[in-house]
Amino acid sequence: MSFFGRLIGRYSPDPNIAPVAADRLKASLLALNRPTAPYVIRECTGDDPENADLVAEWRMREPAWHAIFGSANLSHAFQVYMRLLPDRHEVQSIDWTWNVTWSAGVPSFGIARTWSRGQQWEYRGSARPFYETTPSGERIAYGFSSSELKKPLRDVATKSGWSWRSRFAGRLPAGSRAETLRAAIPPTARRKWITVWVAFLLSFGFVNMLLAPVGMLIETRSMSGGQGVIRLLPMIAAAVVAAVVARVVFVRMSR
Repeated sequence: MSFFGRLIGRYSPDPNIAPVAADRLKASLLALNRPTAPYVIRECTGDDPENADLVAEWRMREPAWHAIFGSANLSHAFQVYMRLLPDRHEVQSIDWTWNVTWSAGVPSFGIARTWSRGQQWEYRGSARPFYETTPSGERIAYGFSSSELKKPLRDVATKSGWSWRSRFAGRLPAGSRAETLRAAIPPTARRKWITVWVAFLLSFGFVNMLLAPVGMLIETRSMSGGQGVIRLLPMIAAAVVAAVVARVVFVRMSR
């Protein structure tokens, strides 16, 4: 791999290594999880913001790890979202970071957090690194730099015959696990009725605006009175059309 390739976040496998299947690569990435490691790799859910299959992150949200991350004085939460592309044998990634505040040893990930997206390079020369003793007895030091989280992921990908490409902007390619799960989530009843009501009001307003000249014409020809119902015809027609549109929206959302 050339220096320029590493600079832009592209890593290629040894050409003599045959790429493995996507499911096998996913299993190998998930196998990096250890109860002693300060990070976790998990499958994405419909709540994740990126169009990805897997995400790796520091275990800052787990109460058992609060003391370790708090003593390291970490002010950022870091995530690596990964999209596996079997047709290209390529892993595309994008990084997320948030500012984190600590109170009484507990991190806060509130709505007011600031975040950045893209490729993040964070080097921490921690005076008090965390030492992990793996089940095999290996001792690994962590200063909680971004590279310490990303390097094991890249190594697994390239050793499996897949290339690694870091994204600086834009969305990851469509078709991910997170996208599939989001599409499968049925709308809540509250959201459904709000959508139906909005569709009714917008349709009523639009049709009523189109029929306004007709209403004015009827108004000028019925100044003598006695034709109040006729003057309401444009509004009644708009309500009927809006009801039909709302019904169509309701049926489509109920499927």
